[in-house]
Amino acid sequence: MEFDWSLVPALSAQNRQQIEECFEDPFNLKLMPEEPLAKDHHRFFCLGKDTAQNGWFIVYTTNGKQLRILTTRRLSESENHYYERKLREVL
Repeated sequence: MEFDWSLVPALSAQNRQQIEECFEDPFNLKLMPEEPLAKDHHRFFCLGKDTAQNGWFIVYTTNGKQLRILTTRRLSESENHYYERKLREVL
């Protein structure tokens, strides 16, 4: 999958790599809000961890070929707890 970073140009190459690793996390959680925020495209959320086990919250759109990253941040404590709880349910 190709990534479009045009909306978050300030991210370092290292952070971009970490974000891409989150999409490869086999236990990542991809969510879609109940209500679309815009009529022309849907925004999705990804909660995942990079190979160093740093948790990331990522907001993105996709056209099926490309992921456009809208914003990212580290997981909050409650989001990390949710991720870990879902991970335990799978394992």
